[in-house]
Amino acid sequence: MHLEKDHLKAGQIMSVQIVEDCSAAQHSHGDIELLYILSGYVQVTVGSENQSLKERDILVINANREHSYIGSEGMLMARFLISLQGIKEMMGQSIVLLRCCSAREQHEAFSSLRFLIGRILNDILTHNNSQIYRNSLYYQMLHILTSNFLIPPEEIHYRTDVDKDELRLQEIFAYIRTNYRHNIRLKDLAQHLFLSETYVSKYISQKCGINFVGLVNHIRLEYAMDDLIESDVSIIHLAMDNGFVSVAAFNHYFQQAYQMNPSAFRKRYRQQRREQQERVKNIQKEQEVKQRIDAFLREEADGGTAYDRREITVQVDTAIDGMHFEKANLVAVINVGTAVELLDAGLRAQLLASQRRLGFRYVRFWNLYGEGMNFDIHAKGPLNFNRLDNILDFLLEHQLRPYIELGCKPYRILRTTKTAVRDDYAPNGDFRDLQEEREFYRQLAVHLEQRYGDKEVANWFFELRMKEHSVFQGSQFSYTPLSAADHQQFFREFDAVAAVLQQSLPSLRLGGGGFPVQHYGREELQACVERWLKNHVRPAFISMTGFPYHLEQHEGDMYFEKRITDEEFIRHNVQLMERVLASVGLAGVPIHLSEYAMSLSSRNAMNDSCYRGAFLMRTLISCVSCQNLLMGQWLFSDLHSEYKDTRGLLFGGSGLVTRDGIPKPAWFAFDFFHACHDRFLAMEEHCLVTGGEDIGYRLVCHNGKHLNYHYYMTPEDQVDGRAISTYLEDRDVLCLHIVLRHLKNGRYIIRQRRIDDGDGSIQDEWNELDCMEGLTSLEVRHLAKITMAHLSIRHRQVEDGTLQLDLELRPDEIRYLEISKSLDWLES
Repeated sequence: MHLEKDHLKAGQIMSVQIVEDCSAAQHSHGDIELLYILSGYVQVTVGSENQSLKERDILVINANREHSYIGSEGMLMARFLISLQGIKEMMGQSIVLLRCCSAREQHEAFSSLRFLIGRILNDILTHNNSQIYRNSLYYQMLHILTSNFLIPPEEIHYRTDVDKDELRLQEIFAYIRTNYRHNIRLKDLAQHLFLSETYVSKYISQKCGINFVGLVNHIRLEYAMDDLIESDVSIIHLAMDNGFVSVAAFNHYFQQAYQMNPSAFRKRYRQQRREQQERVKNIQKEQEVKQRIDAFLREEADGGTAYDRREITVQVDTAIDGMHFEKANLVAVINVGTAVELLDAGLRAQLLASQRRLGFRYVRFWNLYGEGMNFDIHAKGPLNFNRLDNILDFLLEHQLRPYIELGCKPYRILRTTKTAVRDDYAPNGDFRDLQEEREFYRQLAVHLEQRYGDKEVANWFFELRMKEHSVFQGSQFSYTPLSAADHQQFFREFDAVAAVLQQSLPSLRLGGGGFPVQHYGREELQACVERWLKNHVRPAFISMTGFPYHLEQHEGDMYFEKRITDEEFIRHNVQLMERVLASVGLAGVPIHLSEYAMSLSSRNAMNDSCYRGAFLMRTLISCVSCQNLLMGQWLFSDLHSEYKDTRGLLFGGSGLVTRDGIPKPAWFAFDFFHACHDRFLAMEEHCLVTGGEDIGYRLVCHNGKHLNYHYYMTPEDQVDGRAISTYLEDRDVLCLHIVLRHLKNGRYIIRQRRIDDGDGSIQDEWNELDCMEGLTSLEVRHLAKITMAHLSIRHRQVEDGTLQLDLELRPDEIRYLEISKSLDWLES
């Protein structure tokens, strides 16, 4: 018989190991083992019994029981080692036996065990460093095992299904493990068992394949090994502390077991551990195992067995009129990029394909006089506006309005807030002085008035923002906050630009600031706005940005942006700006959130995921009650952020659509929200119900998840798009019960569209193609065709004025529902 060398460390209650494509010869160990099959099947032999285990089966093997297993090809198994001594101490029992095999019996506790194992596996995938949380799950598992599968002590000796050898072996091992530090004699063990020395000696030799002394010293070696590799205790003390009569005896038994002396083993082990820590991990193999566990957990979530099922009920009184909200303003603006990019036919086609579905009315662009626009802002004489006219004519022809950010800013593609793929600043992009700037905007205003007229241009927005002090040295980024002097310089510039533009276009709407609210505290932001209002032109609107970062000082006066964990940052930043404006007497001034996103990185796989879709849905719902708010999502298309390194279909770009124009889950969030009515009857964190009896009912809902510790510890450009769920706090299913009351009785049609990791997610579809680069045009068209929301249509009869919708939403699922009266009812 082979005795496994792996065992629990002192004080450990449980450990878990993921086993792949593995078999084990006959062996035993002093702790309890639990096997949980994730995929494939396993043939297990325990004593003389054979048991076939398939996916999701659970088997407990009691301590010191001989067992072996053979796994099928592709087998994946979670192997738990459970402290026998720990259970004994907690329960105050000398013998602990469990009878637990899901292949032989049915028990409702198996579902609870599977749920907890799912939690533990998710914790493994997320690399959570909280041992407290992991131990809490272990103890819950112990509670379920001992409450439902423990054989009571009073039944052990007369139950026919209890192996007597199992009892005796457990008693033998328990006695040795309790007394291994002392001088244990065969005579003492025989007296403890009330058996003869001869019988006990033969029994141990027969069952364990070694004699009594060999068994005792083997167990001593197990414990000594922990001290040898985990501590700096001398070999002399180590031998004495673990029951060996001398160092020579310890060296002798160690040499027999490991073919080297303890000192050499310790030295080699530590050298190997250092090399292993320094060696690059086998990422591909680790990734394959991670993906297999992730796929298993997704299937469990589908079945609702591995995770909690949160229950939320939303009561909707359809008899009320509902409250109006500015739905159109929340999806009004889309950021596309630089002016020259709008000359691209591909980007134009993508815009027109999305215009009706997403509902945006304003197309925001910048670098008006950037490279490729045929402007020389330093030259004397008239300017050539032909390319700008081409852009403006295209937008107006398709009922889109320009939202023009004045000034020039770098063409910046970020990996993280500290590293850039690209950071190009237009040559000659800055005016030499204020006089040169006035002359450019004078000519621009005159041209716009002559070509489009003041009445038309009055429908547009113009934004002038403060120029940030951000610097890249190589690929490293640093940021210096703006000073009061910088603010004053901007206010003077704003006054000059406003005066010259409104001289020819008196109805023109010029606002701005572009406040990165996340960089300001309330007092600093309020002081800045107050300085702007004092003896300066009042802006038509205040603009701000919203990204999940705060400033952190690096060296001296240099700062960098660090991620924050507040996923409600959009609403919180808008509310902060609302309070500041109210405090300075500008409560009615519109706020333009001209740029916002869940990440500044254009290489973050989370941008392509269902998480981002749910994040946007949650953000839009949270802003429903905001007044005078115009929102501009960053960014429309991945065309803006493609570069030399973007070979794949997806690369973590900030776009709502891929560079090929395929919608991402975030695109569908806007699509669903735009389809809602502009009167809401009920609103909850996960749900918005809109409409009324005259127009029908439309609602959106989501099961948006929060990001976990693993995500915030992973650089944004290293987020794994094939294991998105490992970055989520949980994978609980949301059971949303929506009860509509006071409906007219009759027959209704319920149409549903949903996006989740199984339906409509381009990221998951591409994962199914093994993230293949260099797809053919036919394959890209195929992906574009299948990337659509899952549609279902059902009829429901309402007889008591109440309609209850019971929805189960998967993690990060977004859903749209439309409830209308059936045509056959209307015709009757």
